[in-house]
Amino acid sequence: MEDTWRALLNSRFGRWILGIKRLTFRLFAWLWTREGPTNKVHPPQRPGLHGLNTDVFSELFSLLNGRDRQTLSFASRQLRSLFMPALFHRIEWAPLLKHELPPSSLWPYIRTFVVLGDVFPRGSDNRVEYQYTQEVQGRIASQLQTLASMINLDQVQLHEIPFGPWPQLVSVIASNPSVKRLVLVSPPCKNPSVFPLSTASRLTHVSYNIHRPLMPHHFVYHEPTCRYPADLVVSEARLAQAWLNPQTLENLSMPGEFVLEALDITVRWEAMRELHLEGVFPSNSKGTEAMLDVLRAMPHLRVARLKLEQSKGDSECREYVTQDALSKFAHNECLLPDLVHFEAPISADENILSVLPPTLETLLLIAYPFFRSMYFDRLILPASTLIRILSHAEFPTLRSLEISYSTKADGELSAEEQLLQIIPQKFPLLKHLMLRRDSKRDGPDDTRLADEWDPTRPFGTLLSQLFHLETFSFDADIPGTREMDVFFASRSLVNFTASQAYVDILVPRLAEQRARPSMLRTISVYMFTSGPTLHYPWGPWLIWDIVPVRLGGELEYQVRYRKAPSISAYRY
Repeated sequence: MEDTWRALLNSRFGRWILGIKRLTFRLFAWLWTREGPTNKVHPPQRPGLHGLNTDVFSELFSLLNGRDRQTLSFASRQLRSLFMPALFHRIEWAPLLKHELPPSSLWPYIRTFVVLGDVFPRGSDNRVEYQYTQEVQGRIASQLQTLASMINLDQVQLHEIPFGPWPQLVSVIASNPSVKRLVLVSPPCKNPSVFPLSTASRLTHVSYNIHRPLMPHHFVYHEPTCRYPADLVVSEARLAQAWLNPQTLENLSMPGEFVLEALDITVRWEAMRELHLEGVFPSNSKGTEAMLDVLRAMPHLRVARLKLEQSKGDSECREYVTQDALSKFAHNECLLPDLVHFEAPISADENILSVLPPTLETLLLIAYPFFRSMYFDRLILPASTLIRILSHAEFPTLRSLEISYSTKADGELSAEEQLLQIIPQKFPLLKHLMLRRDSKRDGPDDTRLADEWDPTRPFGTLLSQLFHLETFSFDADIPGTREMDVFFASRSLVNFTASQAYVDILVPRLAEQRARPSMLRTISVYMFTSGPTLHYPWGPWLIWDIVPVRLGGELEYQVRYRKAPSISAYRY
């Protein structure tokens, strides 16, 4: 009998009967679904877009551009109400073009308020003196008093404000309790007014003309030194002091020339977590010790981006920690105990790596500017000098390393091989590695790599010893990859075709020599082809992806060139 029932259940008829039973149970399962404290019976709610959380809608909506946002918000009233926070979280206001502020109904949604000071009415006289009269300045400052009513306002951006931010603007922004971030991109102010603030600044993040020093203009810079005039540095720093409060400031970005004048380094900036400086080293009678005092005044700093360049007019290199200053450090004393990210071009006499904490995770010793400049001297070290400096670095948890070095002098090619051998020994846990080399070239018009040098062997040996490496980027200075190479090649003065084809062969060879097992996923080679490549998301780099594929049941890897996307999609 048991065998009969088993045969019946396994038959096609038995499986059909059991299938109807399960189907029936599922069809009426909602009758047993109880919701709420009253145990009312309701069918399960059908999932749909309107069931998503508002924050999810806002995140999805933020991926669209401004025109698509507006179009989608008109689709329905419910969508419009859901997307209002994302649609109006950033408002741009041109006070000369549109006098009225946004309606008060939008104020609760505004988180970033942008003032565009250089947008003039069409057909009008665009001279600053004509447009920004005293009456206009007073009107704008009076209108901005309403910022205090924007309860969710977090950031204010001031773009191209003539004569610098006026005292009224400073007072309005500093007195707003909700504003924590300020971004200022405006021309230097020659004679700013000195004024006391009624309340101390509450700003936590300040970006103060950070990229201005990297755009030299003949009317602003002193040509021999590529520096702002001393009186302009003092006036700009005096204006910046109104925004900077050592008790609240956490993130500061500003030109390096202003930092010694703008910051009071006699007090401790306990809240500072991130410092970003660009431009040239500050001029100061104290010499190189002044920058060390700046770092000492920020004991809890976690990120230091010090992209300070060497002006051609400077008589000597600048160090953060000189040999004399190093001798004053106690045994095992760290300069910045909480630091996890350090970025700076360094000179041959620099000793700062000896006093950085062993818990450092990111180290960038990149020479700026990347290319030759008539204004700056590149602080690029020979490979042998970099070996000596890195020998004093003890960062066992380092995850990211970027370095620049030169191999042009005699004996530096062999020193480079030693350098590439030291890297995996000193930093075995690296996940990201970038090497920028300024190399010696041979042949007519420097169209060949240095004789008897092949990057496959030293770079391949390096990759074979880094088991945790995920991304490897190298600027091998291969002929045909530089901006000037492209300039001469485009005019048929030099032929780099063979060198460029060499890059396509080099990368697969390096990928074959990676460590086993390996986490390496991308290899990037610097290749400047033309101006439009700068619009790519990753800049002028050629990228190869190492993709795992299963062939015949076994996992293998293929090296695939990442095709560049449409340029038009990344134009701004």
